[in-house]
Amino acid sequence: VPDVTRQTQAHATAILQSAGLTTTIATKVSSAQKGTVLSTNPTSGTRINQGSAVELTVSSGPANAIVPSLIGLSQPVAGQTLASAGLVVGNVSSVPSQYPAGIVVSSNPGTGASVPPGNSVDIAVSSGPPPTTTTTSSSTTTTSSTPITTAPVKGGGGGPGGGGGGGQ
Repeated sequence: VPDVTRQTQAHATAILQSAGLTTTIATKVSSAQKGTVLSTNPTSGTRINQGSAVELTVSSGPANAIVPSLIGLSQPVAGQTLASAGLVVGNVSSVPSQYPAGIVVSSNPGTGASVPPGNSVDIAVSSGPPPTTTTTSSSTTTTSSTPITTAPVKGGGGGPGGGGGGGQ
């Protein structure tokens, strides 16, 4: 079996076929570039009959990274958190929110998304709470424009000194 490790799958297959061998493929997550032969079975140097199959274990590339939760983190800490996950900060936008200025309020892709390593993650950073809008009017405000009336109390006449009825 010729040594075809670290070759591309296509190149390794061509080498083995020219040696009169057939190939089968198995894939494995690896830090090696996708499509790179990691190993063979039987191993290189083993004598086998022509027409025999050699299994190539080929890299499917690195495992995907999971986007970590960034909401509530400061922009610099969010960048460090992404770097620790094998990701990078993409576009940064500024949006008004209830969070203090400089705090991440959302990411795209969002928390828990599975993405290729090295992928960029866009973040929206708070510019602080939106300004409160006070509506002022040029007209004068009054406490009440409708007269307040009270219901008469039962049992009494009500005039001056009239009392409330039934006194002794």
